[in-house]
Amino acid sequence: MNVFRAVLITGPPGIGKTTSAHLCAKLEGFTPIELNASDARSKKLVEVINDIFNDSAWSNCSRRAA
Repeated sequence: MNVFRAVLITGPPGIGKTTSAHLCAKLEGFTPIELNASDARSKKLVEVINDIFNDSAWSNCSRRAA
């Protein structure tokens, strides 16, 4: 069974939301991928993202080997 989890971090600009998210991801063995809402509006970007997540290296939402 695949389980997908997400986190929503909100707050004013400049308080360290992105830095905190990157640090937490790296501590848990994940490689962060950052997307901005304005970037996701192009068809080409959606296709590229789809290709990344369909790549065998990303199958089963894999973590890097510990």
